[in-house]
Amino acid sequence: VKQDLKSLRGKGCRVTEELRELFRHCVTHQHDACVDITNQLLRLYFFMNNMQNCQVLINSIEKGKFPPLEEYPVGQVVTYAFFRGRFALMNSKLRDAEHFLQLAFTRCHRDYVQNKQHILFYLLAVKLLVGSFPKESLLRKYGIPQFVDIVRAIKTGNVRQFEESLEENKELFIRRGVYVTLGRCKVVIYRNLFKRAVAVVNHSRVPLSALQTALRLVGEDIDLDEVECIVANLI
Repeated sequence: VKQDLKSLRGKGCRVTEELRELFRHCVTHQHDACVDITNQLLRLYFFMNNMQNCQVLINSIEKGKFPPLEEYPVGQVVTYAFFRGRFALMNSKLRDAEHFLQLAFTRCHRDYVQNKQHILFYLLAVKLLVGSFPKESLLRKYGIPQFVDIVRAIKTGNVRQFEESLEENKELFIRRGVYVTLGRCKVVIYRNLFKRAVAVVNHSRVPLSALQTALRLVGEDIDLDEVECIVANLI
């Protein structure tokens, strides 16, 4: 398998060089083909895990003298926005990631259900990290049940349920490249849990022991120093 992968990467490098040469030609003589070639290069760069060249390519498109992205065929716009959003997500640029992935999802035709499902997988990871929760009906519609329990856990502040669901789907999330992003959602879980605890205490000053009790109720048995550290990180 390793030998096959090495062979594929070698072929990918040769194809990449040909596409880069074609891209340079189009930059000078044929702008309308640049996004299509860019998409093919981005697909190869992601396959070869060459993120540095992704950035160079994106800069060429977004800082060069090209027509606005909206003027290109819809299929090209969707593909570019998808890879652009994933690249932003990998670099923790959540605003850019949400913008481009939402663009890809919105512009993708409703008949291309599998494509919309694929885009939504990454868009959900971003949405959850910024505290935006999709309806369960949307997850069911596009066949993404792996997110149902995760969304519920984040909304309710259930740390145990979140960790169990994350572990259960770990292999898939790693393969899709969203495992680390989803892990960062724990901050959102703590925030939501503490909001519920504050509402129960119903006082302007909430003792750390009340937050500790809330954490223990959802499976986090930690001491007060750790609770204080979590609170400090939420400020």
